Amino acid sequence: MSLFEKPARKLFINHCSKLKQVGSHHQKNYRSWTLSYKNKIFPVELIWIQGSIVKVLKSADSFIINDSTGTATIVSASKAPGYGSWITNDQYAMVIGEVLSTETNIEIRAMKLTMLSDLNPEALWKLEVQDFWNFLAKS
Repeated sequence: MSLFEKPARKLFINHCSKLKQVGSHHQKNYRSWTLSYKNKIFPVELIWIQGSIVKVLKSADSFIINDSTGTATIVSASKAPGYGSWITNDQYAMVIGEVLSTETNIEIRAMKLTMLSDLNPEALWKLEVQDFWNFLAKS
């Protein structure tokens, strides 16, 4: 199964620091992580985060996003579907990607980018993430 066929887990950025790497599928070119939540362990290969872009880095291939729980560096942005000139400071965005590192800085390889401009996407996102994890914990 390719990485693109894996489910994207809705996370807050601070959840990424709690991920435990369980392996790297070199033949499949992706990393596997787990996240413990309410005494259950969930596999995590792809993540879905949302937040405000706080800094577009000079390379223009990466940016820093903040979801109010933490920040993450998004890399390989120009290779992801959805990349465009809309990637600017203060823009609210959705990122689906692969976690590359959680050690000193959360680093995520972008696999899909979407500009979000709803009236209050941040408030809705907090509820979506909580609802998602409560659903998983019950199943």
